[in-house]
Amino acid sequence: MRDPRVLAGVLWQAPGGDWFVLAAGGPDFATLEVSGGVRGRSDGPLLAVKATAGARADLNGTLRGGTRVGALR
Repeated sequence: MRDPRVLAGVLWQAPGGDWFVLAAGGPDFATLEVSGGVRGRSDGPLLAVKATAGARADLNGTLRGGTRVGALR
């Protein structure tokens, strides 16, 4: 059975040298939010936020029904 509440993210360096937190959730996510060393929010299941090398970030999402879900660990 497939769980639509999957959320994962990564710290990624673009070819130009800039760093980003990239995250994606299943189709039931209404919003994604990153906090800690990086802060940002997106509407929908995709997030890209500028970061710094080695940044620590906490990733959470909210499903359309209002349930909060943390990222996979």
